Amino acid sequence: MLTLDTTIHIPETVFVQTVDDETIILDSNTQEYFSLNVVGGIFWEVLQDYNQLTKAYEILKEHFDDAGTFQIEQDLLDFVEALEEKGLIKIV
Repeated sequence: MLTLDTTIHIPETVFVQTVDDETIILDSNTQEYFSLNVVGGIFWEVLQDYNQLTKAYEILKEHFDDAGTFQIEQDLLDFVEALEEKGLIKIV
């Protein structure tokens, strides 16, 4: 089960391209991809900088200070779970 204590790893085969307001994440080995809106792109940027979800959560909480803390936590965990299911990140 994912928690904020979870640590992630982004494989070297995962590439990211941002065009306008859309971010595309692609694994060059599996050809799995994920298309993100602006908010998803921000979540991804934070995950690239902070592989520990607790730290990512703290940064996102500051960025989205108008959203409830429970909502940010749930959105982050759901986002990580979706990425992990597609093999775009690994749970360490």
